[in-house]
Amino acid sequence: MSAKNFFNLKTFIQNKKRKTTTKFFNVLTFFLLVNLVSTNLYSQNLITNGDFERGTVGFVTNSVAYKLITPPFSGSTAPGEYAITNDPKPMNTANFITIGDHTSGTGNMMIIDGTTTTGNRRFWIAGSTGDGICGLKVGDTYTFSYWIKSISNTVINNDTQAKIVTFIGNALDVTPNNPTAIAPLPAVDWQKVEYTFKATSACVNIELFNTNLNPVGNDFAIDDLVLTGPPVLLSINTSFTNPLCPSSSDGTITATGVGGSFPYIKYTLSGASAATSLTGLFTGLAPGTYDVSVTDNSNTESPKTSITLSPPTDLTVSQSKTICSGNSTELGVSGSTSTYTWTALPTDITLTNPNSANPTVKPTQTTTYTVTSNPISPNSISLLTNGNFSEGNTGFINDYAYILNPGNGGTQRAYGIVTSAKNWFNPFADCKDHTSGAGNMIVFDGSTANSGNDKAWEQTVPVVPNQNYTFSYWVQSVVSVNPAKIEVTINGTSIGIANAPNSTCKWVQYSYVWNSGNSINATISMYDRVFISDGNDFALDDLSFKINATCSLSKSVTITVDQPIAPTFTQPAPVCLGTIIPALRTTSINGITGTWSPDIDNTKTTEYTFTPTLGICASTTKLTISITTSITPTFDPITICLGAPLSLPSASLNEITGVWSPAIDNTKTTEYTFTPTSGNCSTETKLTVDVNPNITPTFNPIAAICSGGALLPLPTSSLNGISGTWFPDLNNTSTTDYKFTPSVGQCATTKDLTITVNNPSVSITAGCIATNYTLEAIPSENNVTYSWFKDNAIVNNQSANKLVVKDLGSYKVVINSDGCDAEAIENVIVLNCNTPIVPKGISPNNDTLNDTFDLSNFNVSKLEIFNRYGIKVYS
Repeated sequence: MSAKNFFNLKTFIQNKKRKTTTKFFNVLTFFLLVNLVSTNLYSQNLITNGDFERGTVGFVTNSVAYKLITPPFSGSTAPGEYAITNDPKPMNTANFITIGDHTSGTGNMMIIDGTTTTGNRRFWIAGSTGDGICGLKVGDTYTFSYWIKSISNTVINNDTQAKIVTFIGNALDVTPNNPTAIAPLPAVDWQKVEYTFKATSACVNIELFNTNLNPVGNDFAIDDLVLTGPPVLLSINTSFTNPLCPSSSDGTITATGVGGSFPYIKYTLSGASAATSLTGLFTGLAPGTYDVSVTDNSNTESPKTSITLSPPTDLTVSQSKTICSGNSTELGVSGSTSTYTWTALPTDITLTNPNSANPTVKPTQTTTYTVTSNPISPNSISLLTNGNFSEGNTGFINDYAYILNPGNGGTQRAYGIVTSAKNWFNPFADCKDHTSGAGNMIVFDGSTANSGNDKAWEQTVPVVPNQNYTFSYWVQSVVSVNPAKIEVTINGTSIGIANAPNSTCKWVQYSYVWNSGNSINATISMYDRVFISDGNDFALDDLSFKINATCSLSKSVTITVDQPIAPTFTQPAPVCLGTIIPALRTTSINGITGTWSPDIDNTKTTEYTFTPTLGICASTTKLTISITTSITPTFDPITICLGAPLSLPSASLNEITGVWSPAIDNTKTTEYTFTPTSGNCSTETKLTVDVNPNITPTFNPIAAICSGGALLPLPTSSLNGISGTWFPDLNNTSTTDYKFTPSVGQCATTKDLTITVNNPSVSITAGCIATNYTLEAIPSENNVTYSWFKDNAIVNNQSANKLVVKDLGSYKVVINSDGCDAEAIENVIVLNCNTPIVPKGISPNNDTLNDTFDLSNFNVSKLEIFNRYGIKVYS
């Protein structure tokens, strides 16, 4: 860095007088590099009118050293003269050069012909009354900056360059600590000067003065003074107006960026439609949901804010319908606060009450009815933000100083947002707000500057071209002398002027109609044209700016007229007298519902009328149901035997079909009821079925015979005269059960008869009982007699079932059971009942020597035989 860019540092403490108090400030005076360039990237400007677009608002100048000059300029300037204008050249045509302001190149800047008056006279002191900037947070770090440029061709070196000192009161840690900035030579573009400091009070004084007193050169311009607080995240505030009418696209959204890096690059709208804007104003919007965001100078986009534009309620009409020719119907509409007008196409002479919301019509042909209404848009609400000041000191701008407490002496050109004028400044009357008597209003201590051209209130709102708007406000005097005179302008053109009341605390409303023409924005400004100090104190409340929009609403209903349809039904068959007639169908074959009359009558032939359901386009129709007399069914008598199969005929002798009850019972005589099938036109009849009891046949018993004996044929007629047959065939070899079945036609039961055939049998067992060889007869039956024979000769005195045998031979036993004999034979060949004799060896070679040995009758369970070598050969 070259040596010329370094400057000396000095620190001084200065006492500075104000109107009513004396304060001490620590002041850091320092020189700053003139080519310093930086940008505050964070928060909004706390300096009012830092770009001078509102003239001399927001600051004061030491009148001893500086004098304001205004157009038309004389073409020459004297040291200490300054102007708020957009080009230095007309002020001093000989020496000043033409430049554009820093903000846009075409706006205002503060141009100063450097003073020669000593004493560090301030050419710019922050605050509308020079009282600094309030509302800061103690301990927070703030950034103050401005832009400077030399504007005279006589500025050629360090001696002729302005040297601007920045004074910041109620602050610590001012950085950089060189408070002097040298205006660059004319060939150099605008240069930015910037400081940071830490606030030690809620109010900070910022003042600028030029230490160069050279009458040659020393001419400069400043612009875009900015004071910003600590970094503020980028966000967005929005307001909107809903579309005026249900089908209109005239809604608006106004977005205002907060925080971030200045200037903002663009505002972005998305959702129901998409657009971008440099100002944040979006117009011509249809109903729908939108998202809006702002993009700042660092290309950061804020979080999106969602806004829903809602149209006012449209007309709601009754649904189109179809009616039957000759019927009437009611039309219906709602949704408007204005008069309704109905028309018909084609013309309907029955539309006799076209202005009713619910006229009744009776068209003869299909007709479309259209209703129209022209209500004032319910969305014609005030477009102003905070028009009743309930949100405090926001939503508007003015040229007055916002003072929380004007003190005992008051402050001209000041205002407050208060609930009581007297509580704000004691000499004022105790006037309350207009809205509720307990809310906020804006109270003014009138301005004595700028010849009545200080704005008391200003707000810009978007408007729809070629529409009528009404601006209104309420005003009261808080001091009775010299009441204010309020003039209202829109876009710079006066729309009306009126005096505040002569008496205090009396609210008066004034309103004016304004046509927007080609405008899309309306900047509404209010001025107090009285600028004397005595009196001239007033309050405003409930400001309103509404569009006088009328909506042309229209809806249609079509009534279709149909010709009636004839219901069709199947002709019912004739029914029998007294029988139940099924209910007639309530829906015709071709789908027509309805009811029948008169009630069903099953005693006589009757004509019935079908009436279609109300609302169905159909005609009535008739049906006749014929009633016929009844026939009595006839049947042959029936008699059966007990248990015999029984069935009853399903048709009578005279061909009447039907069913019987109760269930058939073949065990007893029963009376049965015959119910004819539906539609036979017959009466019930009864039939008794006689059930005769069955006789049991009786027979003499048949004597038992011996098997194979003679057996006579069984009788085919019972002792009690029942004839029949026997089963099975006769059998003389075994006892048999025989069943007698009576011949058909006899009421008799079957009969069982058993013929016994005796067939005894006997067997003999032989063995030792102790040392006696004994034969025992085993008979098949009990109660038998025994006879024993040896070699066919009877053995005397042997009638028991056992016989001790002493000799070998053939023995026979004969038993007798009920006269029938049976016999069995046993050959006795061994009589050994002592210890068994087993030879020491055997040689079974049929030489009769040691060929066999007998172990019978000894209960031997195991026998083993070994050869001479001790090897077992048999087991």
